[in-house]
Amino acid sequence: MTRWPHVSLWLGCLALTGCGDEPGRQPNAVATRTSPAPTPAPTATEAAQESIMRPSVVETPTPTPPPAPEPVNATVLFDSNDAALTDAARASLDEVLGRIAAMAGPVTIRGHTDSRGNDEANKRMSEKRAEAVRDYLVEHGVAAARVTTIGLGEDRPVAPNATLQGKDDEAGRQRNRRVHIVAEPAEAAVPAAQPSDGQK
Repeated sequence: MTRWPHVSLWLGCLALTGCGDEPGRQPNAVATRTSPAPTPAPTATEAAQESIMRPSVVETPTPTPPPAPEPVNATVLFDSNDAALTDAARASLDEVLGRIAAMAGPVTIRGHTDSRGNDEANKRMSEKRAEAVRDYLVEHGVAAARVTTIGLGEDRPVAPNATLQGKDDEAGRQRNRRVHIVAEPAEAAVPAAQPSDGQK
């Protein structure tokens, strides 16, 4: 008589154990959550396509233009009372002929004398010296249309013609017996008839 209460209790526990189970589900089964698959890393092509820098907006460096050529400045010296080119004068012209031709712009030739003689004679001598230099340049390939000659006589010395004692300064006179040449780049305008060798 004492076993029945225990049997009844055991049967009741069995009944309670299966009451909440769903059909097809095993009792006491533990539910699991499936994790999403990892995202693959982008390929190199995909990464390049996603770049914010498009080829159409990439700045390219601007090339630096070459510096503009400097004008040619040359001086040719002459013997006293003479408009003929000396060997030294021809050598000086030969040194700058290539640069003058490369300029392709206007060429201005200014003739000068020392102070010996009268003004009119010196003016004419300075013109002859400028013309002698022009002829040499033209003979060696410089277009005559580019060249302008100017005779300034004794008005623009670059050195003293006499010493403080009133004697002739032959070294100074030699420097004043000259022709000054200026050859400009192609875009330069034809200069006015003004001296350009530092004299005013």
